[in-house]
Amino acid sequence: MRRALIFALVLLPLGLRAGQVLDRIVARVDHHVVLASEWDEAVRYEAFMDGKDLAAIDDASRQATLERLIDQELVQAEIDRTNFVPGTAAEIDARLAALRKQHPAGGSNATWKAALEKYGLSEADIRERVAVQVNEMRFLDQRFRPSIHVDPRAVEAYYRDIYVPATKKDGARPLGLAEARDQIEEILVQQRMDDLVAVWLKNLREQTMIERGEPQSPLLGLQEKKP
Repeated sequence: MRRALIFALVLLPLGLRAGQVLDRIVARVDHHVVLASEWDEAVRYEAFMDGKDLAAIDDASRQATLERLIDQELVQAEIDRTNFVPGTAAEIDARLAALRKQHPAGGSNATWKAALEKYGLSEADIRERVAVQVNEMRFLDQRFRPSIHVDPRAVEAYYRDIYVPATKKDGARPLGLAEARDQIEEILVQQRMDDLVAVWLKNLREQTMIERGEPQSPLLGLQEKKP
């Protein structure tokens, strides 16, 4: 959908009044672009999910969101090079339902709709972003999980040093090691995946031409280039 919008951005200004700006490019990742409208929506979405007041979002937070959008473009470019099968509608629905259940405003349709309106978002906006997250998670899981092996000694150390103390601190009774093993193994796998993805993204950034524009400028001012 965004690619069609880019063509529209090229053509529509011919019919606009002088000085009128429809949208602007804030970053370019190789031949793909991030638009100001996408950046703004991502900021509002993250604030909505975190329960933050939009007025409290500072420049550093907005810039961090832009960097995540750049990472998203890098991942999508890798997805496009494979025969990746995207998540189903049922998977997206399940993920959306889980997010809504965790959200303070998710208890009723009325509170959910009111919260979306407060942040200038629609159900379609939320679903589109959830779909991106589902596909990214599926792709990264397929790419990195098969190479990860969890040492049984690491599971035992996590159980002894982290799981048991944290569970007792919360006033709960710890499960036995045998019962908690699968849960702990998955935690360790996810931690290792996070490490691998961070290194992978760093390498992709070093190999990719990335240009950033001034946040308030309608034109792309080149701030960074990487061969």
